[in-house]
Amino acid sequence: LGPDLTTIAKTRAPEEIAAAILWPNKTVEDKHRITIAQLLDGTTVRGYKMREDEGSITFRDPATAVDSVIASSDIDDMRLGLSLMPEELLAALSPRQQGDLLRFLLDADDSRALSIAEADEVLKYATTHRPQKFSFIRDPLRTEVWPSWQSNVNRDRVYDFYTKQAEHFRQHPHSSVLAPAPELDGDKYGHWGNQNEATWQGNEWNEAVLGNLQCGVFHGDGITVTRGICVRVGEHSVCFNPDRLQYELVWKGDLKFSDVRHGFLDGIQQDGPTTDRPAAREIKEPFRFLGFYRHEGEVIFAYRIGDEEFLDTPRVVDGRLQQNIVSRGEHPLGKALVRGGRGQWPETFETEIKLGDETPFAIDTIELPVENPWNVPLFGGGLGFSASGSAYYSTMTGEVWLVKNFFASPGKAQPTKANWRKFADGLHQPLGLLVDDEGIFVMCRDKLVRLHDYNQDGEADYYECYANCFQTSSSGHDYICGLERDAQRNFYSASGNQGALKISADGAVATVLATGFRNPDGIGLYPDGVVTIPCSEGDWTPASMICAVQPQRQSSDEPQFFGHRGPKNNQAPDLPMVYLPRLLDNSAGGQVFVPPGHWGPLGNKILHLSYGMGSHFLVLRDEVAGQMQGAVVPLAGEFLAGAHRGRFHPIDGQLY
Repeated sequence: LGPDLTTIAKTRAPEEIAAAILWPNKTVEDKHRITIAQLLDGTTVRGYKMREDEGSITFRDPATAVDSVIASSDIDDMRLGLSLMPEELLAALSPRQQGDLLRFLLDADDSRALSIAEADEVLKYATTHRPQKFSFIRDPLRTEVWPSWQSNVNRDRVYDFYTKQAEHFRQHPHSSVLAPAPELDGDKYGHWGNQNEATWQGNEWNEAVLGNLQCGVFHGDGITVTRGICVRVGEHSVCFNPDRLQYELVWKGDLKFSDVRHGFLDGIQQDGPTTDRPAAREIKEPFRFLGFYRHEGEVIFAYRIGDEEFLDTPRVVDGRLQQNIVSRGEHPLGKALVRGGRGQWPETFETEIKLGDETPFAIDTIELPVENPWNVPLFGGGLGFSASGSAYYSTMTGEVWLVKNFFASPGKAQPTKANWRKFADGLHQPLGLLVDDEGIFVMCRDKLVRLHDYNQDGEADYYECYANCFQTSSSGHDYICGLERDAQRNFYSASGNQGALKISADGAVATVLATGFRNPDGIGLYPDGVVTIPCSEGDWTPASMICAVQPQRQSSDEPQFFGHRGPKNNQAPDLPMVYLPRLLDNSAGGQVFVPPGHWGPLGNKILHLSYGMGSHFLVLRDEVAGQMQGAVVPLAGEFLAGAHRGRFHPIDGQLY
């Protein structure tokens, strides 16, 4: 069952013996571990592997010492299990009994007999590696800086835990070198907290009034289109595949969504009977999908085949697709399209602005137009500002909202109501947004879109496919998050499928900077080119973390790897810049750079946003021997929901 206890003191140091009793599965040799064999008939055999012959394996039952011979051909899978020695064995013994046990094992070899003092040192080693007791309450130390700590969303959040813990052990004598963890692997302090799949189940998207266009992963009649663009044409709908310039399906009806996680995992689905499967289109010349126009209620696709540009408007007659592809120069709307058409959504909405009075920074709340005629839910995904100060706000269901009159212009009072208008819709999970002098860029899961409002009426007329050079997938959780741009006009985003992405300024080439990120919900960018990527705890990610990549220093064709999905080439993964303890952040959001001259001493630094805790942190950055490292400092103040995108306003200088 294990090593010979009468001779173990000859081969193991006293500290090793103590550690083996405390943690029996930490250093156990393979020959003392149980082997678990799964047989083809569904049964399982557990025992010590005594012998392996050609065609059979002999297992010994540890309880009965009876051997069983199993034919190798009957074994489906086999792996090593754990030691039979129980965990927490010392917990049932008093301190004196623990000492007696260790003395017995160490004195079994007369030549290694320890003095009383030496034995006490070993015992001290063993007993100090148990967590100390530490009682805590969840209330913040300073309730005035956490005004929402008693709201329902924060009902199980523990405030200032690590500060309280440090103060407790600083002021009280203790013999342990281990601090306790407050049930961190389960219950309300675990990763999911007080939520579960039922909490996130929602039919809101099915209850929304959809427009005549929706992009997404399309599932219908046995086919999946990863970059699907679905268009409503009268009583029918069509799915266009921009990767093939092909209409894949026509059906009578509309779209529907799963209610799992509000519909965001299972794509968009056919809702109605199929009426046509258009024949495959043969295109012999190189082609490029350019985007689509929204004009006078119609959707018009634009693409180039060879050197010629075409406009393609879907038509359905008696349930069958009618091809309507015309050279741009010959299309009756060819010139009118770039002038823009009548707006689809003239409605505007006012929402309250509630000012905070906290210090050192007050947190104001600009309410969202949750009551709108389309019943569209507002799960925020991206945020950007024009030079004039207007905001563009994207949502997971595909809308982009234009927001005005929400900030205090120089010399003017703070407005009390913000003005909202729908600017665009139908995009594929837009989780990044950036506005600069070249346009309004939206990072969607299928493409990087540039939105054009030709007639400046507050609605996008052309949804340009600026880049689709990166990979995407049909997997439910492969989001593409965040959008930043460097001084050379390259774009950066984080893909759950590919990793950290750099997209060239012209949108033609995507480069993978690093991989191994679990749920990278965002991206950050320092002026010196260092890219930061958040990860959330889970498989092969022991804690939420912020990773840092320095593209200019990468000399190898192999991108950095940070661990998710398991080791590569039997090598340890790269280390992150910062690990985030669970009670600080259990689900990491993106980062935002504080411009010079903003926020006093915090200028020129990065802030980290917590999606899991609805809070934010200052990130301190350091580098030692080429390894980026750092720390996070919690900042006072909290938000009413998870935060994962941030931008500093170009006029009032504040963080939104």
